[in-house]
Amino acid sequence: MKEIHSLRENIINELLFWIEENLESNLSLDNISKKVGYSKWHLQRVFKSMTGTSLGEYCRRRRLSKTALLLRLTKKDIYEIAMQYGFDSQQTFTRAFRQNFKITPYAYRRAEYFDMQGLLPPYYFEAQTLAKPTIVTLEPTSLFGEQNLVKCAVENGECFSHEFRTQLIASTLSLVGVTPPRFYGLVDYSHYNESEPHYKVGYRVAFERDLLPFFTKNCEKVVIEQGKYARFTYTGDVTGFKAFVSKIYLIALPKEHLIRRRGVDVEIHTPIFNDIDLDYFNCQYLVPIE
Repeated sequence: MKEIHSLRENIINELLFWIEENLESNLSLDNISKKVGYSKWHLQRVFKSMTGTSLGEYCRRRRLSKTALLLRLTKKDIYEIAMQYGFDSQQTFTRAFRQNFKITPYAYRRAEYFDMQGLLPPYYFEAQTLAKPTIVTLEPTSLFGEQNLVKCAVENGECFSHEFRTQLIASTLSLVGVTPPRFYGLVDYSHYNESEPHYKVGYRVAFERDLLPFFTKNCEKVVIEQGKYARFTYTGDVTGFKAFVSKIYLIALPKEHLIRRRGVDVEIHTPIFNDIDLDYFNCQYLVPIE
C-alpha cells in the first residue's frame, strides 16, 4: 500500500508542476487526464484524496492567483489578463475574480492595501515550511544608497528573484571596497509603466551613514517608514532565497491573515563571511503590514 501511495504522490506531484507550467493553456479534464494516463473519474478522485482540493477548483484558483499578481504588479490591461488565462470574456473573468476575492479586478488593482487572502499557492508535496513571522515596529531610519530598476516577468516569479539582488549587492560592495557588518536591501514594487509589458522592481543597496566609508555621487538619502512589519529570517544558500520570498507572499502572509500596506520590503543583511562572495545569505526580511 505504501508503494501505491508513493507512486500516486509522485504522479500527482509531477502533474502539479505541469499544471503550473501550463496555466495559460487549455486545462480541460480531457487534456489533463491524457497527460496523466488516468480516466477523468479516477484522476479527479486521486487528486482530491491527495491534495484535499478538486482538480478543477485547483486550476481555477491557481489561474486567478496569477491574475491577481498581474493586477497588483503590472499595468497590463484587464482584458489582456483575462484572455491570457483562458477566460472567454472580461465579464466572465470579473465574475470569477469577484467570487474568489470578494472584489472586482478593477478595485483590487487600485486598493490601497494588497490583501492576499484569496491567493492559492502552488500545492507541492515538498515541504512548505516557513517560520511564523515576528511582528515588529520600526522607527524611521535614514539610509543612503542608489536606486536601481530591474526588469522582471511576474509570471515567472522574477519579481522574487535572488539574481538581481546578488548582482547589485556585489557591484555595490565592490565599490565600497569592504563588506560592512550590516547593510540593507530595499525592495520597491511600486514601479510600473503602462506602455511596457514587463514589470520593474526597484532595488536599493543601502547603508547607515556610519557604516558607509564613502558616498558615490548617485547615492541618495532614503527613509524607512515608521510602522509595523512582519519579520522573517533567512539563513542559507542564496539559490533558495527566491523560494523563501515567494513563500512569504503566497503562503505566510495569507496564513497569518496579514495585509501588506504600501512601502518597501526591507532586507537587513549581516554577512557571516568577511568577503564579497554572496553565495550565502544571512538576513532578516521585513514586509510592511497594516
